Amino acid sequence: MHTLPGFPDIEHQDELESAADMSMIRMALPAHAGRDAKRVAVVNSKGGTGKSTIAMNLAAYYASRNVPTTVYDFDPQESAAAWVTERSADATLVSAVTAARKPDAGTTRTWQLRAPENTRRIILDTPAGLGGNSLLEVVRCVDSLIVPVAPSPIDSRATARFVQELLLVGKAREHRVRIAVVANRHRRDSSVCPALARFLLALHIPIVTVLSDSNLYLQAAERGVGLHELPFADTQVELRRWRPLLRWLEAGFVRKSVPCAADRECLATARPARHA
Repeated sequence: MHTLPGFPDIEHQDELESAADMSMIRMALPAHAGRDAKRVAVVNSKGGTGKSTIAMNLAAYYASRNVPTTVYDFDPQESAAAWVTERSADATLVSAVTAARKPDAGTTRTWQLRAPENTRRIILDTPAGLGGNSLLEVVRCVDSLIVPVAPSPIDSRATARFVQELLLVGKAREHRVRIAVVANRHRRDSSVCPALARFLLALHIPIVTVLSDSNLYLQAAERGVGLHELPFADTQVELRRWRPLLRWLEAGFVRKSVPCAADRECLATARPARHA
C-alpha cells in the first residue's frame, strides 16, 4: 500500500466507527428502490470538504435531466435533506431520506430507508468520521464513490488516509467499486497538493475535476436548486468543471449494466456539446 511521506499506514489499526448508523442500508436499497437504480456515495471522513454541496448539485443535475433521484442524508446536520424540502412544489424528481435519524417508535430501519420505486439514481451524503463497519456497509451498496478534498495540506493528508481506509477497510476494489477524487472549493491561486496527486496516481485513482469556491453554490442552495437548474449564462464556466465528473460517473454506470434510455441520456448530456 502506498503512503504519503510521514503518513502512518492504517493496515493494523483498529477500525473506526462512524456516528451514523449505516445498518440495514445494503438490504433496504434493493428492497425499495428500483433494482436498476445506480448508486453513488459522496464520502470523506474529513469534515468541511463539501460533501453535501456535491450531493445536492449531483441530485439537481439528474433532476434537470428528468431522472428520479433519492438523496440519503446520513449527515446529522441534514443539510441535503433540508435542501430538498426547500425545492419548489413542482420539483418532484428529487426526494430525501433523513437517514441520520433513528426510526420512530414502531418503524423499522428498513422501512425508514425506503426510496420511491421509480428511483433511478441514489446519492448517499455521508457524515464526517465515516469509517470501520459503517464505511464497509456504504462501499458494499454503491457503484461509485466520490471523494471531495479541500485545498489545504491538512485536508490532503486526511484524504490520503481516508483513501487508504477505503481500500483496506472498505475493500472498495474487492467489491469493484469505482473511486474518483474531486478537488473541491478551489480558488484561482490554489492547486491540488502534489504529494496527494502522486499518491493517487500510484493507486490509479483519478482526480476527475477541480470545482471552484464560487458563490453560485451558496446562492443555489438557498433557493433549493443546483447549478444545473440556474440560468446557463450565469453558470456555464462552473458547469464545464462538472462535465468530467458527470462523464466519469455515467460512463461507469453504463459499463456495469445494460443502459436504459435515461442512462444514455445522462451520459450524452454529460459530454461537451459539439458546436459547428
